[in-house]
Amino acid sequence: MKAQRLIKEFKKHDIWPFIEVPCSILEPVITRLMKDKDCDVLNPASEAVAVGLAAGSYIATQKIPALLIQNSGLCNTLNALTSLNLTYRIPFLYIISWRGEPGRDDGPQHAVMGIKMGDLLKLLDIPYIVLTENGFERGLQEILKIIAKSKRPAALILKKGLVEEEMPLALESNY
Repeated sequence: MKAQRLIKEFKKHDIWPFIEVPCSILEPVITRLMKDKDCDVLNPASEAVAVGLAAGSYIATQKIPALLIQNSGLCNTLNALTSLNLTYRIPFLYIISWRGEPGRDDGPQHAVMGIKMGDLLKLLDIPYIVLTENGFERGLQEILKIIAKSKRPAALILKKGLVEEEMPLALESNY
């Protein structure tokens, strides 16, 4: 699926802002978001800072922010998540890339978190849906209903290859 299709659905549901920590699987989405003048994209130094930005954004606007991270960064969110968002019911939407998905060669450093991500989300009572191309609109609607009802974070999981690479833009020149 094209990143623009995913972003169009995020905009339809008024998800804002987008807070991203770089990930090669999420790169097509992040690149498209950064090119879109209607999208605010924040680039914090770490996933923990991203959670704080998401909390502040929600408190200020009452709009659901999206936090784009890879699953290896999920553990970096835990202190802020458990002491702030879960405690005070401050929601946001995790968009998590599935590095180290079982059965997919993605480097040994991703193997443990690839296997344990679902267990960790369940342990923290973070509802999640693994997105598919044919069901992503329904999956997004379902997870947003859960967020609205619970006022807690929830997650969409993106597998490698779900979002296609964007065609690179030609370099602009002032010469």
